[in-house]
Amino acid sequence: MTAGSSAGTAWSGECPAGAALIGVSGQAGTRVDQLTPICAVVRFFEDVDARPEHAFYVRRGAPIPGAPQGAPGAPTFTDQCPGDDFVVGVSGHADLGLDRIELTCGSFRIARSGGFSWVLSRTTTVTLPARGGTGTGDMPFSSPCGVNGVVSGLSGRATTTTVTSLAVTCRTLSLDLR
Repeated sequence: MTAGSSAGTAWSGECPAGAALIGVSGQAGTRVDQLTPICAVVRFFEDVDARPEHAFYVRRGAPIPGAPQGAPGAPTFTDQCPGDDFVVGVSGHADLGLDRIELTCGSFRIARSGGFSWVLSRTTTVTLPARGGTGTGDMPFSSPCGVNGVVSGLSGRATTTTVTSLAVTCRTLSLDLR
């Protein structure tokens, strides 16, 4: 789903293969004027101290900033999920532009489920501060990524003064993702 208007030039901020969104930076006043996706490689690590059997955690690599979209001019911000969390949902408000954006973060763990099966589980950890105005635009939107999903990219439209629309791409983490 795309929230916002059709004004401006289309842009895409997809994370590289094997990576997922960990945050955004940008500039926001009464609206979101500029937005830059921040991705990181998804990595699996073994917890050898887990009992009775090993468990595995999903960790992230170093931040990979994307290209800024929109225009500079408003106060700057950088929001990243804490620790090794990834963005698991995006919400906000839009109408003629992107009024507000808010990111939800989550952590992942892989453990045995009573037998020989490994199960990936997600825990929602925190919602980062809303950025942009208090505008409640005509189009509230919420794009959660599902049970084991992560945001793998953002796209939308932007003019020389603001981000006018936003869409979220999700990908489901699986045990064969490396």
